[in-house]
Amino acid sequence: MDKEKKTLKEYSDNVEYLANIRSATPFKNFDSERAAIVMKNIFRVSETTLRIFTGSLNSTVSNYEGYREELCNFIVRGGKLIIIHEEDLDTNSKTVELLKIFKEDKDEIFSNRIEFYKLKNKKQGRNQKHFAIGDTSIYRFELDKEKREAVVCFDDKETTTLLINRFEELLLDSEKSNF
Repeated sequence: MDKEKKTLKEYSDNVEYLANIRSATPFKNFDSERAAIVMKNIFRVSETTLRIFTGSLNSTVSNYEGYREELCNFIVRGGKLIIIHEEDLDTNSKTVELLKIFKEDKDEIFSNRIEFYKLKNKKQGRNQKHFAIGDTSIYRFELDKEKREAVVCFDDKETTTLLINRFEELLLDSEKSNF
């Protein structure tokens, strides 16, 4: 195993451990691969609600191994997913394809658990950092959208509450999106 893969595996193991123990220690996260590792663990340990403010559900993150599977598991477990996106959703994202299948569920078993909104006023989100919130204590807050650099914490109710409030403000300036 080359050093890069070993380092990525170690990173994945460490993030999984921090998620499992619900660590209250924030840590930095960088690049698309590590962003995907963090997100799949947020999906894995969240129980009720995921809120995501994103550009387009960019496939450079959402197509990584484990991302879709853990998001799917979260929805199947009964979790609710609310996404606000600034731009049109990434047509290359396999996650977007999966969520479309869930939304097309005629029995509404899964379709009622997924809500998409598009930000109406791009100025509102232009300088806004992207973030993801799991339940009421888990977050990933992007410091740099291009580099995918972020701060992550698996147990911080205070910061998560602030992010939930910001998400609700963005939701007021958004409209339902049908992909």
